[in-house]
Amino acid sequence: MLDKIRDFIREKRNIKKIAVGAIVIITVVVIITQISIEPASVDSNQPNVSVSNDTASTQGAKSNKDKKDNKALDSSDATDKDSKDESKKDESTNDKSKKEKSQTAQSQKNETQKDSTAENKSAAASNNVGNSVATGSSDNNSGNSKTQTNTSESGSNEVQQVREPKVVNCTVTIDCSSISGNGALTAAGNPQLEAYAANPIILSANINVSDTNDDGKVGVDEAIKQACDAYGIQYEFKSSSYLSGMNYLYEFDAGPNSGWMYKVNGRVPNKGCNSYYLNGSEDVLWYYVISY
Repeated sequence: MLDKIRDFIREKRNIKKIAVGAIVIITVVVIITQISIEPASVDSNQPNVSVSNDTASTQGAKSNKDKKDNKALDSSDATDKDSKDESKKDESTNDKSKKEKSQTAQSQKNETQKDSTAENKSAAASNNVGNSVATGSSDNNSGNSKTQTNTSESGSNEVQQVREPKVVNCTVTIDCSSISGNGALTAAGNPQLEAYAANPIILSANINVSDTNDDGKVGVDEAIKQACDAYGIQYEFKSSSYLSGMNYLYEFDAGPNSGWMYKVNGRVPNKGCNSYYLNGSEDVLWYYVISY
């Protein structure tokens, strides 16, 4: 029995030794394994670090290159902008110079045209004066027009037709001979009528009559108005077609049916004096009547 116990204890001791040995062996194996794994791990990680460093370096170089490229682009853009600004300034200067030259040329052209127009007007005026002196009267035209050249702001010539007033020449006579020899009137002791009886011809003159209504027509009314104005004779119209008094001799002064009438070339027109138009060389007679 004791032998068995001893054997059992011995066996148990052997088991302990075996377990301790196994633990030692396992520990050694583990240590060796860790030692062999650690360099491999270090070696396996080293390339990663290197790659990471290379990547960082590459990225840094790329970033620096991008910055340099951006600076170069900015510099190029600034240079282009300056070049464009200079080009615009040059174009503006050229345009201004061209504009000044154009204005100078236009001004010279306008001055030349003004001088030419003034010379033409002067020549036309000289011709008109010569014609007036030669004929002794103004033109008896029917509203003829003359050409007037004006220079517009753009420098182009604009031709305008300016109508000259119509002018006719005629003889105007104011006569109150009907009062002469009228015994009844003179016996009444009217000194005004006696004066007219003594000097019955108030006016007889050859005059030029112009178109004052700007319608190209010269009426008998315009003829008597302009004649009286020219020789300082008083006149009064009751209406545009009815002359009521001249030289302070009025209608009804010599009787209830007395007043002024007119003739043209010895004939009594059946028109108001403002509706009968003259062509020139007529004899216009205004005469006072005792009875219509």
